[in-house]
Amino acid sequence: MAIAYGNTMLDAEMNVCHMDPNVGNNGSTSVPNPSRALPVDIHEHMSQRKYAPPKGYFGPNQLVTPVTGFYQNGQFACHWRRATVPQDDFHRRIYPTIPFDMLWAFQPRPDFNYNGDPFTYHEQDWRGRLVATLSTGDMRSVPVSSFSEKQAHGFGMATVWLVLFPFSIFWARYLRSKSRWILLHITIQTLGTLGIITFLTIITTNSVHLDRPHPRLGLSIISLLAVQVTMGLLNAFGLWFERFDRMRKWFQRVHYALGASLIIMAAVQVGLGLDTLYPWVQPRYPGLKDPGFASGKEVVQANVKFAFDEKFKTDRDTVDDSVDMGTLGSGSERTGSEGTLVGSTHGLLTHALRSFSWDSLNQAILDGELLVVANRKFVYDISQWIRSHPGGQIILLGVAGTDISDDYFHEAGFDAEQVTFVPPAPPQRLDRRDATTLRRASGASLSTSDDRSSIRRPPSSFGELSAETAMPSLTEEDWKRMLRARRTHVHTKLAIQRLAQLLVGELRPPPFSAPVNFDPNEFRRYAITEKKLLTPLTTRTPVYSLRFCLLYPHATPGPFPSILPGQCVEIQIRIDGEWISRYYTPVRGADMGCFEVDVKATVPGRMSRWLVKQKCGDRQVKIRGPFGASIVGPGREVSGMGPPGEGGWRTKGVPEEIVFVAAGSGISPFLQMVRALALPIGQPLRVINDFVPNLADEMPLTPGDVVVTEHHYNDGWALGHTARGTARHGMFPLSCTLPPFNASRHSSPPPFKLTLINCVRTLDDIFEPDLLLGVEYAYPGLLTTHHFVESLPSMWSSERRIPGFIHSGRLTRDALAGVLGDKWGGEDNGEEGFPKVVYVCGPSSFNGFVVDVATECGA
Repeated sequence: MAIAYGNTMLDAEMNVCHMDPNVGNNGSTSVPNPSRALPVDIHEHMSQRKYAPPKGYFGPNQLVTPVTGFYQNGQFACHWRRATVPQDDFHRRIYPTIPFDMLWAFQPRPDFNYNGDPFTYHEQDWRGRLVATLSTGDMRSVPVSSFSEKQAHGFGMATVWLVLFPFSIFWARYLRSKSRWILLHITIQTLGTLGIITFLTIITTNSVHLDRPHPRLGLSIISLLAVQVTMGLLNAFGLWFERFDRMRKWFQRVHYALGASLIIMAAVQVGLGLDTLYPWVQPRYPGLKDPGFASGKEVVQANVKFAFDEKFKTDRDTVDDSVDMGTLGSGSERTGSEGTLVGSTHGLLTHALRSFSWDSLNQAILDGELLVVANRKFVYDISQWIRSHPGGQIILLGVAGTDISDDYFHEAGFDAEQVTFVPPAPPQRLDRRDATTLRRASGASLSTSDDRSSIRRPPSSFGELSAETAMPSLTEEDWKRMLRARRTHVHTKLAIQRLAQLLVGELRPPPFSAPVNFDPNEFRRYAITEKKLLTPLTTRTPVYSLRFCLLYPHATPGPFPSILPGQCVEIQIRIDGEWISRYYTPVRGADMGCFEVDVKATVPGRMSRWLVKQKCGDRQVKIRGPFGASIVGPGREVSGMGPPGEGGWRTKGVPEEIVFVAAGSGISPFLQMVRALALPIGQPLRVINDFVPNLADEMPLTPGDVVVTEHHYNDGWALGHTARGTARHGMFPLSCTLPPFNASRHSSPPPFKLTLINCVRTLDDIFEPDLLLGVEYAYPGLLTTHHFVESLPSMWSSERRIPGFIHSGRLTRDALAGVLGDKWGGEDNGEEGFPKVVYVCGPSSFNGFVVDVATECGA
């Protein structure tokens, strides 16, 4: 028989009476026991903080003092004394005037438990609960806390954490080939969260003991669960909405890590809870160990088996219809692979295939469809995956209207062995001589020797950019960021079969059109591999240089098309749910493999602002081109890439003088042209002056040598190698060479000149003054520059050295006429075959103004 102080066996302090088995019914001891003063044993017991038999306490601080006790005529009575307000922290304090909770229980003829004490489980029988007030002697019976509610809480929590949540995680991880996987995952997680709230409510209305590990760990789990639900919703929003996608990878990482941690913590928590209800130290039911845990384990095993069967059943069913992924992923001609992919639909294709060209496909994308191409032939509708694709909808939107063969069937670095990196150019030395002091000798003549058989083409290891180049010039940093931007994942056979079921059309070339390896109308995906700020940080509209590299360069058979001066590319991006296209002029780079554009981040410019905010390798960008005609000559004879006599030297397609009038970012085509005509890469240059090296990394030059440039430093020096005679490699001054387009096998042309009229708001808005300085250092007199600055302070200064003439104020009619009149003042419009031309690039109103003035001046 026992009296306990508390409202539950989990924290009660007990005073227990045990009847001595050696005492008879009349109170006489049949076997003398001099150590016993009473026929009953009265002492203290303490709870084990679980539903296990309490342990006897025989320590020095016992409060119980036995008075008397007996068992007679079926009555068992005990009398003892206990201090109400003990002076230790071990016993519960009882104040006589304040009601307190008490428990009572008795158990006739109990068995001995694991500890040798006469305590065993007696379930709901022979026990009760009351509220007592010692000062008044009032005792009021109250209901005993329900053990079944604790069982419901324990088994319910175990089911959620060890069955529902693991099954949902498994489904989201291994069964994402089902288009609605995310909905099932969210549904199960939501039901589990509601179950947790329900079972938590059940236990909080019963009893909570925060001094134990189980409830403390439970509170931690509930708090982290709230964070997990938030991360899960944000991750789902990243799959569904573009604006959340940039941060989705962080939400996803936290969601995954926290989810795994919660499952581990929950397993520990379930163990603590079950140990509270069914302590491991003594089975609650003889012959049956841990029934709740065993049944839960069987349920988990059954669900895992179902999930694995569901995942691998389809793979077994599709073995006979497997697709040759190596054939589909190849960048070369894929004979027969298309039939294999379409044939795996098992006759599900019940509608006629639509016919597309690259232009009509792009129009369908702009109209809201979500279409992709595989094998450069078949068109698939992937719109049903827009809200459940594991990588997020931004990946699907990023590949819309492009060929996904390499993404779908390959790992990110599958073509690493085919990449040859361009060695980085060494930095310029501070102790090198000023190139402007190494002027060419007056009257220097061009050597007549022009034996093309003796000209050695530059080796590919020097990164030559020519029209015959089949691969772009990539650096190691370019490659790393391309791999990052690819974000590919090899899809399973099941995913390949599901893609085949989404077939809606075919790409068909226009009638009577010749096949092309690189169709300028096809959007291809590029990675931003480098971003450089070209203007001071204080500029209101900063200008950035962005380098774009083709994401899968090896998938294009044959050479990349060259980008000629005056040509542009189209960049298409989805911003805030809308497809936006803009045309940009590549200012660096000779072909569509790798090139750079200058982007001015204007306040209203949605495209420019989006581009300059991107991190290198973070996103894929859709680009197509090149478009437009060369502005150098109608015959496009000037590629700037061939040896003498092969179209790379001065031809009749190059005017005697070009005047370029630009406003703001309209200077980009001029920068593109001046690089191609004055500072090209890979262009053979004729040496007309001796050069004696002063430093070890410089190479000697003699008149008649031909050198090929590899890198320009924009200070009059270049890195290159000789193209004929003795092989030499090193630094050389460009002032000892003839400008690329001022030499010819034809009759001597007049000197080629460039004039730039550049209109900007402030000095900081001038694009790439270093390039303009580089031309002046290399070939003095070739370039004349006039900058018209709208806001020019009277005492102005700039962090950058700006070449040419600085004019305060806007470009006026008189000022423009003054510059043009000097060149078209008479009847002469250049020598026959070498005309003077004027180009203008800027806003429409500005272009009209320049055309009117130029016409009046006779241009």
